[in-house]
Amino acid sequence: MLPDNQLKFLLALLKLYLVGPKIWKLLNEPADWQALWEGNALRKYLNTAKKEIFDRRHELASPDEELARLKEENIQTIYIDDENYSPYLKEIASPPLLLFAKGNVSLLREICFSVIGSRQATLYSQESVKHLLDKAILEKYVIVSGFATGIDSLAHRHTLNYNGKTIAVLGYGFNKDHCYPTSNRKLWKDIEEHGLIISEFYPTRKTEPQDFACRNRIIAGLSQAVLIIQAREKSGSLITADLALQFNRDILVIPSRINDDNFLGSHQLIQNGAKLIHSVQDLKSNLTLFNNSTTGLPQIGRQLSISEQSIINLLYQPKTLDELLEKQKLSWPELVELLQEMEIKKLIKKTGAYYSI
Repeated sequence: MLPDNQLKFLLALLKLYLVGPKIWKLLNEPADWQALWEGNALRKYLNTAKKEIFDRRHELASPDEELARLKEENIQTIYIDDENYSPYLKEIASPPLLLFAKGNVSLLREICFSVIGSRQATLYSQESVKHLLDKAILEKYVIVSGFATGIDSLAHRHTLNYNGKTIAVLGYGFNKDHCYPTSNRKLWKDIEEHGLIISEFYPTRKTEPQDFACRNRIIAGLSQAVLIIQAREKSGSLITADLALQFNRDILVIPSRINDDNFLGSHQLIQNGAKLIHSVQDLKSNLTLFNNSTTGLPQIGRQLSISEQSIINLLYQPKTLDELLEKQKLSWPELVELLQEMEIKKLIKKTGAYYSI
């Protein structure tokens, strides 16, 4: 966890909303955020127009006030190097530097899969959620979704009703007393009390349509697999599916009857190679924790080195030594030695040329 004397300057910098690729690199180095806030190191990366914006907003923001506001509103922060930061999320191309949260942040260390779908959920889709997310699945997995009306809200609510664990990913900031959709106020309170709500957006960030695609990247990144219940031809669920493919996550899709436009996007995903799910057992056969001879994955983030966690995260699908070498920073001799140690500890196993968990 970042100490307050560092966190407050990072908060102030993020509030400027001027974080482009070059500045993002500065913030991730890690930087002396106080120096960036007070000096000229950051300004030299801005053009004339953005320098004027920086100067104007700089005068309106106070690091101490930003920190005090978070504490007053009970908003937690999770820095990318914190113990509770999801190792799965850390593996994506552009992980958030800082997450804002309310609820049980330790859920980010557990194994998740996402359940998403249309805001205009059909009765068939609603019944599918209730049927597929049975007690055994809810005992093993944290269910992630996007807090939207329809399938997202149903997935959160169903999980809570059966004492499962759920994470809601917001497409906006934790504005005081702001809840979108407003019909989810009760659900918000229940998730905050029994699950976790997270956002990468600064708390003052209001609801903007373009931000929901960024939220979808977090939903896909947190998850071992993505289950799509219902998707039309052009929908946010397809954006999430595309991101999940980029992150090498499994795409699981339930089908519907022919000529049903509510599922046209779902059927296109199946045609393009997504895995068709037609029963609870079929879903379980595509989830890793139901297909290991052991009781499941090691507890991510607990009693594992950073290198071991990285290997575990990569082995949601079996990989060869060459594939592992391409996806992490160890040299060939270091990787071979690490894999041998992990085999001895029974963290992983080797079958032929492939390593798996």
